[in-house]
Amino acid sequence: MNRAELITMAANGNATAEHFLQAFSARAHFLDDVADSDKHAISPTNIAAAEADWLMCLSGNPFFQKHSNMLVPVMLCGLNAWADSNNMPPGDIRDVVKGIWHEVVYVVAWLTGGWAHMRIVSANREYDIERINSIVRDARLQTEEEVRDGTLR
Repeated sequence: MNRAELITMAANGNATAEHFLQAFSARAHFLDDVADSDKHAISPTNIAAAEADWLMCLSGNPFFQKHSNMLVPVMLCGLNAWADSNNMPPGDIRDVVKGIWHEVVYVVAWLTGGWAHMRIVSANREYDIERINSIVRDARLQTEEEVRDGTLR
């Protein structure tokens, strides 16, 4: 399931929730592009236009206004994790941390359809199970080695 389909599913027929998620997702990807500006040149005019669109979306979106007390903390956690990920070496763990912003999608699913709906939407996210198992396996091996060597902090 692609991002647009997951957003539509999470919004559960709520047009303003879907509009919020579309704008939130676009902004998250835009910020990542700005951070990667060495790869993608983004003009100050385009940055300003994107920020204006984002501010207008938030200020005029009834779903966000109604649920901002639930959405903003998750958005902040996602932003914090993304900032942390930019200080990590490239690799699997960085990619996992960088993607924590996706949890906003699942909170919207919960707000529009409850726990059962959130679990259905969450089950449709795409994971590379082999890659996740590899990350967990490597982390366990590293921890076991640190315990043996007495270097575990």
